[in-house]
Amino acid sequence: MVVPDLRIIGSLTAVVAAAWLLSHRYDPQKRSGRIVGQLLTGFLLLVCRNALAAPQVGVNPLSAWLTGALGLPGVGLTVLLNML
Repeated sequence: MVVPDLRIIGSLTAVVAAAWLLSHRYDPQKRSGRIVGQLLTGFLLLVCRNALAAPQVGVNPLSAWLTGALGLPGVGLTVLLNML
């Protein structure tokens, strides 16, 4: 018999609800919209960098925002800060 894990179902529901709210309130001209865009860009850049290189870099909101705000130089800065 299969027993569903309610924590997983609840977390997936929360993620879908948050994505739905963001999609309806997202405005790239506002400051919050730019920050969300920078966070997503930084997250994707760091995930790609972790997939390609051996030393892994921690992905958290601050490092994702820093990388997204600076672009490719932000990846290098995040790696440098991770080595300290």
